[in-house]
Amino acid sequence: MRTPAAKAFASSLLPSSIQPLRFAVTKGEDADYDAAISALISNAAKTLAAELGTDASLRDTVASRYLRDRSLSKLTGGINDTTVERLQGAIADAWQAGGTADDIVKAITDTYADFSSARAEMVAQTEGNDAYNAGLRAMADEWGADEKSWDGDGEACEEICQPNIDAGWIPIDDNFPSGDSEPTAHPRCDCGVNFRKTDATITGE
Repeated sequence: MRTPAAKAFASSLLPSSIQPLRFAVTKGEDADYDAAISALISNAAKTLAAELGTDASLRDTVASRYLRDRSLSKLTGGINDTTVERLQGAIADAWQAGGTADDIVKAITDTYADFSSARAEMVAQTEGNDAYNAGLRAMADEWGADEKSWDGDGEACEEICQPNIDAGWIPIDDNFPSGDSEPTAHPRCDCGVNFRKTDATITGE
């Protein structure tokens, strides 16, 4: 158990109010991210166009708008309270064990590296799904779809996504109960979206 002294020491080095602590994003990483997201949006549109039997395609502005609002550097921004607590805990443990300054620094960098890896994985999964669904939505708009439904693919979370599924088909410009226009609704959300016009139905599968 961490002693009050250890917790106080950790807090003095890393106060809870610390912000913003950011991941460094290189130009190469930024370019790779932009290319991957653009490809996902383009592929979603091509998939939907093939299902519809149309030669329609999306303008490059669809991807550029998405990237303008959701760049990699924005997504790897400030850390949350849970991460601050994890870093503080690592500092407190190292101090309580009689660690040197180097030991404390190592505890911080090891903990942050672990968090950075987890955050990168979360960004890749969530943003990939976000971008794909954004491409589907853009193509559905081009096609003239007027309704949509939330597709949990059998693995939707009960609290946030299940109410969206239960809502069934809704007007395309309405938000689902979670307040989202289409997936994703939360980090690591793996849901999809279906669109339809009159009797024709198209899916994000």
